[in-house]
Amino acid sequence: MSRRFQLACYVTEDVSRAFAERVRARDLTIAAAVRQLVLADLYGRGNPAELRQNLLFQTIALDGLLQAHPDPELRQRILKIWRARLAEEGLTDAA
Repeated sequence: MSRRFQLACYVTEDVSRAFAERVRARDLTIAAAVRQLVLADLYGRGNPAELRQNLLFQTIALDGLLQAHPDPELRQRILKIWRARLAEEGLTDAA
């Protein structure tokens, strides 16, 4: 039988409240969210600078593919959908 170990930390009341709200929005328990953070840090997340570099490469590559697509309107339709989705989420694009 494998044994489990508990991890704990202290945070301010504001941090605790904000984290609990985010966790509830994702339909998780605090323990499950902390477990995900620990596992992501150990196994899932790379260097943030490397992740940004990879995302930039993927974005440029996808844009190139959209521009080269036989349907000349595809890129504009995708951008329109993307901007609409950002607006739904209350976000904004950099353009």
